[in-house]
Amino acid sequence: MLAYAIEHEGRTFTPDGAVALTGAAIEAHNAEIERLELEAWSHKPSTFAAYVTNNPAYVPSRAELDGLHCGGNGPTRILTTWTGKRLGYVLSYRVHRNNFGARIASVRVRGTNGANYYGRMSHDWSQLIRLRRCKSPS
Repeated sequence: MLAYAIEHEGRTFTPDGAVALTGAAIEAHNAEIERLELEAWSHKPSTFAAYVTNNPAYVPSRAELDGLHCGGNGPTRILTTWTGKRLGYVLSYRVHRNNFGARIASVRVRGTNGANYYGRMSHDWSQLIRLRRCKSPS
């Protein structure tokens, strides 16, 4: 697992626990993790974890939208790394309820790597989405 580091109340943490990094070392660590993530993304992985964020200022180019059915002025949600580097954009975002009343979003994504992905995420509180590559373009 790629472990970004965050600083909280003077201590540095990764998903694996506390680590001994400070200041510029945290930024260098996170830059290296992002570089490894982007390298993996460029090989069109079959599964990938990323973040869906709202970005109304993002306007995809005509070439990016060519042959897609996004509706309106195009997608306003984008797919990013933890640090905000754009990995793609959301083509479809449909919300439904599960058996416990939570809202789940079914998402389809076009990646900057040229592959299409799909996944589900919590509409209510989460930005993390686990993606699977589509078998055929849509």
